Amino acid sequence: MTVKKNHAKIIIFGEYTVLHGSNFLAVPHPKFYCYPTFNKPDPAKTTSLHHFYNYLIKHLKLSKVEFDFSRFIEEINRGLTFHTNIPLGAGYGSSGAFCASLYHRYGTPSDKLEKESLAEHKNNLGAMESYYHGKSSGVDPLVSYINDPIFQDKNGDINILQEEDISDLPKLFYLLNTTKKRPEKKIPTIYENILRDNLFPLSVTAPLLVNKCIDNFLKKDYDLLNIHVKELSLFQLKYFRKLIPDSIIRLWKYGIDSNLFYLKFCGAGGGGNFLVFSKNFEMAKKYFYEFQLTSLDCGEL
Repeated sequence: MTVKKNHAKIIIFGEYTVLHGSNFLAVPHPKFYCYPTFNKPDPAKTTSLHHFYNYLIKHLKLSKVEFDFSRFIEEINRGLTFHTNIPLGAGYGSSGAFCASLYHRYGTPSDKLEKESLAEHKNNLGAMESYYHGKSSGVDPLVSYINDPIFQDKNGDINILQEEDISDLPKLFYLLNTTKKRPEKKIPTIYENILRDNLFPLSVTAPLLVNKCIDNFLKKDYDLLNIHVKELSLFQLKYFRKLIPDSIIRLWKYGIDSNLFYLKFCGAGGGGNFLVFSKNFEMAKKYFYEFQLTSLDCGEL
């Protein structure tokens, strides 16, 4: 039996705003993945899986998908574990890939991945991942589950993108590794406090701006995309300063002032990876000599 690898994800647009109804655009990361395997049974190593099993059996209510809890607990007791090379706290969706791997192994598979079923899978996977984050949109594990780039359009439909739709992505966006691990447990509280004090801009202004960015990208209107990504970078700097590491603030501001490149979130922020957008990266990359940059096709620069 071939074991499916569920890849990590990169959210290009839609982090946080998807919780307020925005569209989103996300792609799988080809380098990092997760898959189930077995080791010699060791209760000390299966405690976290037992906790997750207990949570799921009490709280999980799936739509049109049967989850095989009997097989799950039986395999936990036989030494089930998960191999992963996804860095924790880096913004790659390690918990989403883990949930996708479980869902693929123990959920009754659907025959077709149509628009309606994609939305149901997203909700089901979000319910599973909420164990880790309190509230999950389901986007991260959905990308990992289907291992394809996806976006949600203005009608709320989730669409699988073709290669030609995202062919320019590696020419425009780059991953900036801050080398700082994200403070996972603190981030939900920090975000809730930011949201409480800035409800309208975060729940209305930001989603509209994200939708413009996605529309510009898919229409390959990169001049307009440049304008709107700059606005998004300014917005995130203003409202999410507490989730931006001090080590990249100077770069963030310089990019905006020079119009040469713009930084934005890649995941929850606080550490890990951020995205760099530039239409002229050959000129821009010299400003990142202190950091590790990776293209979205995963080659180091």
